[in-house]
Amino acid sequence: MSVRTIRLTARGWALVWTSFVCVALATLLNRREGLFVAVFLMIVVVLCGVSVASQKAKMRVVRRIPGDGHCGETLKIVCEIQSVGSTAGVSGWTDSVPRTFGRAPTGVLPPRRMMSGGRAAVRYSVVPSVRGWYDIGPFRITLSDPLGVCETSRSVGETTGILILPRVSALAAGDLIPPAGEGRQYDRTRPTAPRADELIARDYRPGDPLRRVHWRATARHGQLMVRQEEPQADPEALILLDVAAGQVRADALVDLAASITVHLSNEGFRVTFAESETLWIDAPPKDPHEILTALAVWPGRMLGAPHDVAQRIERRFSDRIPIFVLTSDADRLDDLVSVAVNAAPAVAFVASGSGLSRAGVPAPWLAAGLADRVDVAASWDRLQRRLVHG
Repeated sequence: MSVRTIRLTARGWALVWTSFVCVALATLLNRREGLFVAVFLMIVVVLCGVSVASQKAKMRVVRRIPGDGHCGETLKIVCEIQSVGSTAGVSGWTDSVPRTFGRAPTGVLPPRRMMSGGRAAVRYSVVPSVRGWYDIGPFRITLSDPLGVCETSRSVGETTGILILPRVSALAAGDLIPPAGEGRQYDRTRPTAPRADELIARDYRPGDPLRRVHWRATARHGQLMVRQEEPQADPEALILLDVAAGQVRADALVDLAASITVHLSNEGFRVTFAESETLWIDAPPKDPHEILTALAVWPGRMLGAPHDVAQRIERRFSDRIPIFVLTSDADRLDDLVSVAVNAAPAVAFVASGSGLSRAGVPAPWLAAGLADRVDVAASWDRLQRRLVHG
């Protein structure tokens, strides 16, 4: 929608006040000339206002955004402008951005490039601070009269949607979640026994089950050899968010969930995020974007009945896997013990806003507190140190 409000510039207000002064002086001094000057100035202001109101925004604007953005990272936006008529009255521009992106960018258009058929590009940067889906725009140009007395704004072009993903912090590698090497991959059981020509022996790697040791090949090579006759799957991990909508530290937990997702995915894990009781999202190794997209618009939700969650985990995963529970209430860890028994390890982060008492954490949870959004990497490091030092 075009904005039709006519505004006086500093020059316009100066003319208005000058006309008032002329009226006052003409009355005090009984000089008719002062009234003529005052009327002339007011006529100039009115004519300038009519001139501005009649101008049209003969421009096209295309906004280019380089994909999704991340909280806390600079987002560079380019607006390509093409004039399709006279743009002599264009004096400036502004692009409407959400308040969480910072101050609205403004600037002046180069007049020579904006002649009929001319092109120009304006570039600006914003730093989003809150995840979610946003609309940028519309682009607005400022039109003024030749004397610079009045001005107005016109909307040009359409809005552009953009998804702002959660903030991702780099998490240090450690003993909490070892890298997913080949020897730690989970086996998928075949419904029938493999043929003899499918049996392939390879070197033993840490994490290989002893039941797969190929004794004949071991005796032949003089070192432990294992059978590789079964197809293998990527190691898996599960992330559970347990925080009600509107909680103060919900965004901190979402940022932590995003950071853990990216960390595990880069380590070779297939990560599952329980978005709701009925929708669990999988992300293959090295490609966590689908989960990050879900986290960007996740409204906040408490987990369902712990017994139901535990049963779903048992049905979905054949092995004990790393399970991460992120909650805003330390007492929830007692309720979720049935979930933890299916985990290896069972990791919990509690957005308590202060230190988390280890005495209040039920076994087998490994837990750490989370103060705020800037505490994500530090909270991960605290849990790593707790695992090392006991």
